[in-house]
Amino acid sequence: MTNVQSMEFDSKYLPAACISFLFFLFLFKFVNPNLSKKIFTKYNSLPAANKIDWDTRVNSSAHAVIVSSMCLYAFLYDHELNSDPVWHDSPIVRMECAVVAGYMLSDAVIMAIYYKEMGEIFFFFHHAASIYAYYFVMVYGVMPYFANYRLLAEISTPFVNNRSGRVPTASGSRPRTGARPPGTAASGLQPGTATRLTTAMNPGTARPGTRGGQTGGGVALSSQITVVDRPMTQQGLGGMKTGVKGSQRMVQDKTYYLGLIRGKVNDLNAENSRLKKEIENSSEENSSYLTYEKRAESLASEIRDLQGELGDYNTLVDKLTTDEDIQDVEFDLNDLRANNEREAKKIEDLFEVKKEKEERIRQLETELDQEKRMADNLVNDMDPDMRQKYFSLKDMNEHMLKQLEKSQQELDILNSKIGNLQEELSMSQVKQEAVRLYDQMNELEIQRDNYLEETRNKQSPAEERERLLKQVKDDNQEIASLERQTNELREKIENIEEEIRQLDLDIEENQGERNQKYKELKKREETIDEFLNNFEESKAQEMEKLKHTEQNIVSVLEHTSRNMSRFSALPTPQELGTMKEDLEFKTGEMKKSEHTTVGLAAESDKLQSDLQKVEQLEEKINTELVMLREKIATMEKELEVYSDLSMLKEEAEKKRNKLMDDRVSLQRRKDTFKKTMQQLTSQYEGMKAQLNEHETFVQLGNLEKKWQHHEQNNFVMKEFISTKTMECDYRAISKRVSSSISDFNTVLQRQMAGKTSM
Repeated sequence: MTNVQSMEFDSKYLPAACISFLFFLFLFKFVNPNLSKKIFTKYNSLPAANKIDWDTRVNSSAHAVIVSSMCLYAFLYDHELNSDPVWHDSPIVRMECAVVAGYMLSDAVIMAIYYKEMGEIFFFFHHAASIYAYYFVMVYGVMPYFANYRLLAEISTPFVNNRSGRVPTASGSRPRTGARPPGTAASGLQPGTATRLTTAMNPGTARPGTRGGQTGGGVALSSQITVVDRPMTQQGLGGMKTGVKGSQRMVQDKTYYLGLIRGKVNDLNAENSRLKKEIENSSEENSSYLTYEKRAESLASEIRDLQGELGDYNTLVDKLTTDEDIQDVEFDLNDLRANNEREAKKIEDLFEVKKEKEERIRQLETELDQEKRMADNLVNDMDPDMRQKYFSLKDMNEHMLKQLEKSQQELDILNSKIGNLQEELSMSQVKQEAVRLYDQMNELEIQRDNYLEETRNKQSPAEERERLLKQVKDDNQEIASLERQTNELREKIENIEEEIRQLDLDIEENQGERNQKYKELKKREETIDEFLNNFEESKAQEMEKLKHTEQNIVSVLEHTSRNMSRFSALPTPQELGTMKEDLEFKTGEMKKSEHTTVGLAAESDKLQSDLQKVEQLEEKINTELVMLREKIATMEKELEVYSDLSMLKEEAEKKRNKLMDDRVSLQRRKDTFKKTMQQLTSQYEGMKAQLNEHETFVQLGNLEKKWQHHEQNNFVMKEFISTKTMECDYRAISKRVSSSISDFNTVLQRQMAGKTSM
C-alpha cells in the first residue's frame, strides 16, 4: 500500500518517446527508400503498396533489433529486476518502453496515412493497447520485469520479417514451375509438360513471359508451305519442301495481341522508371542547388578577400622593387590609419546623432499622441454647438490647407517658369536690354502719370491747406476707429482667453484640484511675466507711434506753409522741364551707384569667403606641420635605434636561441605530461571498469537511487503532514473561544450585579 501511494508521474522519458517517434518516421520516409534502391535493384520496379509494406517491415526490424538488445542487456545485468520485479526502478527498461511507444505511435501514423494500401482497424486497437501499457511502465516505473520479459519476444521479429518480407520480383510473384529455360526444345530436349505447342506460330510471336515463352519447334512447323513444290511419288504425294524461314505469323489470335500489349506495357514501365529516376535526380540537384549557391557566395567573398590581400602584396612588391624607403611605407601606413580612425570616429558620431534624432522623434511622437488625446478629450467635453463649430472650423482648416498646398504648387510652377525665363534672359543680351528698357519705360510712365495727376489736382494754397487739414482729420478719425477696433479685438481675445482658461480649469478639475491650482498659478505667473517683459517694449512702440504722428503733422503743416510761400514763385514750364531732366539724371546716377554698391558687396562677400578658406587652409597646414614634426622626431629616435644593425642582429639571435631552447624544453615537458596523462587515463579507465564490474558498487548505486526515492517520499510525507497539521490546528480558535466566553461572563456578572443593587 505504501508503494502504491508513493507512485509519482515522471516525465523525463517522454522526450525519448518523442525522439523515437520522429526517428522511425524519418527512417520510413527517407532512409529506407534510398537504401533499398541502392541495395535491391528490383525495388524500383515494385508497386507502391509493396514498397510501403517493405519499408514498414524494415522499420519493424530496426525497432526489434534496438529493443531486443536493450532487453537482453537488462535481463543479464540488471539483477534487481528478479529481486523486485514490480517496484524496481530500472532506467533501461523505462527507456525500452519509451522507444516502443514512439515506434507504435509512428506506425499508427503511417497506417493512417496509407490506410488504403495497408490499413486495418484492428491494428489501431493493438497499437493503442500497447502504447497504454508501455506508457504506464515508462512514466510510473512499475512492473519493469514483466515489460522486459514481454519485449524479449521482439528477438524473433527480424526473422519473421525476413521470411515474409523479401523483395518480390517485378511481376509480384514467384517464377512459375511450368516454365522452361529458353531454347530447350530447340536443342532436342523434351519440352515441358505445361508448354503449349507452337503450331502455326512463327518464332518470336508467342506471348513474352508465358509458358510458351520462346519457340522450340522444328523448321517444318514454322515455314511456309507451297503445294506446287510437292513432288509425286509411287506411293502418292511426296515430302514437302521446306520454304525459307519467315518472320510473320499466319494466325494473329488473341494471344498475339496480348503479347504485343504486354511488350508495350513493359516498355512503358521501363520508361516510367527511367522518368522517375530523372525526376529524383533533378529533385536532388534542386535541393543541392541552394547549398552550392551558398557555397559559391562564401567562395566569392573569400575570393574578394584574397584579391584584396593580393593587391596589398602587389603594392608591397612594387614598393620593394622600386627601392622605396621603409619610412615612406610607414608614413603611408600611419596616414591611412589616421584617416581610418577619423572616418570611424565620424561614423560613430553620425550614429550617435542618428540615435539622438530617433530618440527625439520618438519623444515628439509620444508628445504628439498626448496632445492629440488631450485635444480629443477637450472636443468630447465640449457643448454640442461648440463641438459642431469646432468640426466646421476643422473642415474649413483642411480645405484651406488643401487650397494652400494647391496654391503652393502653382507658385512653385510659376517660380520654375520664372527661373527658366530668367535663364533665357541671362543667355540673351538683347532680351536683357529689352527688359531693362521696358522697366525704365514703366517707371517713366508712372512718373508721368504722377506729374499729370499733380497738375490736374493743382489747387490754390487755401484749398490745399483745407485739403491737408481735412486729410489730417480723416487720419485722426481713422486712427480712432482703428484704436476702437483694436480695443474690440483685444476684448474678444480676452474673452476667448477667458474661455480657454475656463476650459483649462475644467480639464484641471478633471485631473485634480492640486494640479488645477498649480496650472492656474502658473498661467497667472506667465501672464504677469509676459506683461512685465513686454511693458517697456509696448510703451516704447506707442510713444514712437505718437512721435511719428506728430512729426507727420508738423511736416505736413511745414509743407503747406512752404507751398503757400512758394506759390508766388512757381517755376515756368521750361524750368520744370530742366528740373525733370535733372531728376532723371540724378535717378540714373543713383541707380548706377546702387548697382555699384551691390557689386562691391558681392565682391566683398567673395573676398571674405576666400579669406576664410585661406585661414582654414593655414590651420590645416599648421596641424600637418605639427604632425610631420612629431613624425620626424619619432623617426629620428627610431633611426638612432635601428642604426646599430649589429646590435639588433645580436639581440634577435639571442632572442631566437632563447625561444628555441624554450621550445625544446616545453616540447619535452609536453611529451612527459602526455605520457603521464595516458598512464593516468588508462589507470582511471581500468579502475572505472573494475568498479563498474564490482557487485558492491552496483548495489551501492541501486541503494543510492532507493535512498533518493525514499528521501523524496519522506519530503512529500512531511509536506503532507505539515499541511494537515495546519488544517487541524485549533489552538487559535480555542483561544478566541475562551476569550469570548470570559468576556461574556464578565458582562453577565456586571448585569447581575446591577440588578441586585437595584
